[in-house]
Amino acid sequence: MTENQVTEHKTMNTIAHAAFRRDLARFDAALAVFPAGSRQRADQLGRAWDFYEGELHHHHSYEEQYFWPAL
Repeated sequence: MTENQVTEHKTMNTIAHAAFRRDLARFDAALAVFPAGSRQRADQLGRAWDFYEGELHHHHSYEEQYFWPAL
């Protein structure tokens, strides 16, 4: 999806996917200006990534358990 494309959010699933894409863009932006040698910033981004990864895993587990079988 390009910047110019807009997703019409009709379901919680499309909202969640948009949030995951938004957060990945934020990680990309944060890494682009990462201060070399900053242990503090590395730790902050590490914690944020761990949270993101957990939420993504939870979301996909839910999809596999409930969404795809119903589809």
